[in-house]
Amino acid sequence: MTLREILDLAYYRVDEEPEIGTDADIQMDTIFTASINQGIGLLAMTKDKKTKVATLPYAEKIKLPTDYFGLVELKHSVYGVMSITDYELIGDLVIPKIEDITSGTFDLTYIFVPVKITDVTATIDLKDIYCIALAAYASYSYTLSQKQYQSATMFLNEFNMIANNGGGKNEA
Repeated sequence: MTLREILDLAYYRVDEEPEIGTDADIQMDTIFTASINQGIGLLAMTKDKKTKVATLPYAEKIKLPTDYFGLVELKHSVYGVMSITDYELIGDLVIPKIEDITSGTFDLTYIFVPVKITDVTATIDLKDIYCIALAAYASYSYTLSQKQYQSATMFLNEFNMIANNGGGKNEA
């Protein structure tokens, strides 16, 4: 689904149709888009993880990429796959602990933090069921901002239900 499709679904769910270009429309789009991006981050780093591989040159202290969230595998160009005892993670650094490694490169496979999406034509890189959860999360944030606490609770419960069961065996 695209960001626009999720925004439209969120508008429909809160039963609002503000006039395009009005202050209310801009405010709603801002709340919805921020919430959708927050939801993408939550889901992409916990339920629908995405990975990247970065090739980094040897150093005594290797700086992790800025979009790093979690380590999947560290592989040295000569030594091979490193076990968790072969390196140390401290803050935003990886420190190799094998004294024989003094050169080469490391392939770092890691879970990454997705970039914020603002382009309404951009496709959200999550399972479709999670895109529905994003509309519920955006609806939660909007109804909470409007002090509609019962509706907000309902939308948050829906988000949590999908997030906790969406990738499971009972997926539709």
